[in-house]
Amino acid sequence: MQKSKVSIIGAGIPGLCLALILAEQSVDVTVIDRKKLPNISDIKPSGRTAALMQNSLSILQKAGVWPEFKPYANALSKLSIIDDSLFPKGKVGMVRQDFTADELGYNAFGYNCSLGLLTAFLADKVKDHKSILLHENVTIDFDDEIIKQADLVVGADGRNSAVRQWAGIDADIKEYGQTAITCLISHTLSHENTSVEFHRPGGPCTFVPCGEYQSAVVWVEKTVDADNFIKLPKTAFINALQERSRDLLGNIALVDGPSSMPLISLKARRLVADKTVLIAEAAHVLSPIGAQGLNLSLRDVDILADTIVNALKAGQALGSKAVLQSYERKRLRDIQSRHYGVDILNRIVANNNPLLRRVRRIGLKALGFGGPVRHILMQEGLAPKA
Repeated sequence: MQKSKVSIIGAGIPGLCLALILAEQSVDVTVIDRKKLPNISDIKPSGRTAALMQNSLSILQKAGVWPEFKPYANALSKLSIIDDSLFPKGKVGMVRQDFTADELGYNAFGYNCSLGLLTAFLADKVKDHKSILLHENVTIDFDDEIIKQADLVVGADGRNSAVRQWAGIDADIKEYGQTAITCLISHTLSHENTSVEFHRPGGPCTFVPCGEYQSAVVWVEKTVDADNFIKLPKTAFINALQERSRDLLGNIALVDGPSSMPLISLKARRLVADKTVLIAEAAHVLSPIGAQGLNLSLRDVDILADTIVNALKAGQALGSKAVLQSYERKRLRDIQSRHYGVDILNRIVANNNPLLRRVRRIGLKALGFGGPVRHILMQEGLAPKA
C-alpha cells in the first residue's frame, strides 16, 4: 500500500481541487469516493450550476483547470436584486437595484459554471496526475490501511459526511422548511450576462446566465408550495416560472429539469479532530441566497492547501495539534460570518411581515445612492477574501 501524506475523502469539486493543488506542490495525495468519477463526455446540460467569484477562479487556476474550463463558463458582469414581495401584483410594485462588476474594477465579478462539467474537468486531471492515487466507486472503511497510514485525513464528503461522524464532530443543523427547485431554461431575450435575483416571501428566485440565451434557475419556495410546483404538468410549470421571471427574459422554455432539494443550514462545531480536518459541505451548508456556498468551500481549500504546504516545509507533522489549530483558526471567522449572515438574509427575504418588508425595500432603494456601504456590501458579497 502506497503511503500517502494526505487522504481526501470525497471527490466533489472541493476535494478534487485540493488534491490537484497539493499534488502540484509534490504532496502525495489519495482521493477516495464512493461513486465513479464522471467523464466529460457523460455530462449533459443541467440547471445545477454555481456562480464562482474572482477569488474562487484563482483557486481553480491553482488547480490547473481554469484556463481550459473558462470557455464553458458564463461571465457575470451585472447582478440585479429585485424586491418583488408584492408578487403577483404588477411590476410597478418592484424595487430593483443593479450592481456592476466595473464598480469593483472587474470586467466580470464571476463566472457561472456547470457543477457537473467542472467536476468532470477536475476528475480528468486527477486521473492523469502521477502524484494522486485515486480510489473511486469505493465505500470507505476507516480501519483500512489507507486511512491509518495517512498523515492527514480530509473530510470533503458532503453534508452527510462519514468523516465528520467518524471523527466524533457534532454539527448544528437547521431545517428551513424551504425547497430549492432547479432547472435550465432557454429564453428569447438576451440575459446580457446579468444574474437576476427576485426576493419574494417564499424565498429568492434567481436566473443566472448559462450559455447564450439560456439561464440556470434556482427557485426557492416553502416546501409545501415547491412540492406542488414540481408536480405540475410541464406546460403549467413553465407558465408558473414565466410569471415569476416577470418576462425579463422574454418567452422561456424548459431545457432540463426541474429537480429539487430541501434547504438546510449546517455548521460543524469543530473543523478538526485527531489528524482529521473538515472542509466544504462536511463543515458547512448554506442557503443558496447570495451564491456563497461553493465560494466558501473553495476558500477552505485554498487555506488548507497553504497550511499543509507550509507545515511540510517547516518539518511539522500534518496531523499535529498546532497545524490543525492553525487551519481552524484561519477559517472560523469567515465560516461563521457567512453562516450567520446568509441565515439572517434568508430569513429577512423569506418573510412577509409588512414592517420588515417596508424596511427591506427602503434599504434596497438606499443602496442606489452609492457610498461606502454599497461598496462594502459589494466587496463582501461579490469579491470576498479568504
